[in-house]
Amino acid sequence: MERSEARIRDSAAPFQQTDRGYVDWGRNLAGAVVAAGLSAVFTAFSAALRLGSISARPGRGWASAQ
Repeated sequence: MERSEARIRDSAAPFQQTDRGYVDWGRNLAGAVVAAGLSAVFTAFSAALRLGSISARPGRGWASAQ
C-alpha cells in the first residue's frame, strides 16, 4: 500500500502558488452568452403570451386598450 501512495505522491504535479487569482475567461464569456440567449428566449416567450402588456394598475395595460 505504501508503494502506490508514494508513486501517486511523486507523480503529482507540484503546486505552484501565485499571488493572483485565476480567472477562466472562456467560461465567463460562455456564461454571458448563455445568459443573453436565455434572456432573449424568455423575452420572446413573454411577448408571445402578451405578458408585457399586463399591468396591475387599473386602466392601464392591454385590458384598457380593448
